[in-house]
Amino acid sequence: MTARDALEKATAAQAGERLHLFETICGPAGGCERESVTGNTGRWTWCAACLTVYDDYGHPVNPIPEFARIH
Repeated sequence: MTARDALEKATAAQAGERLHLFETICGPAGGCERESVTGNTGRWTWCAACLTVYDDYGHPVNPIPEFARIH
């Protein structure tokens, strides 16, 4: 999946859906399972579970909005 595809899917997700997936899949596993994005010459990665895209420095490009409000 490309970074653009992941960002579009994350934007289309229902409110709270990404947070729910993070809490049920990523959190118990100790964090996101990052995969390389397709067509990227850099080091961008994404998590297929919660649809978070990470930049070259490991910072989320599209943080989960509800998660940001909690913490």
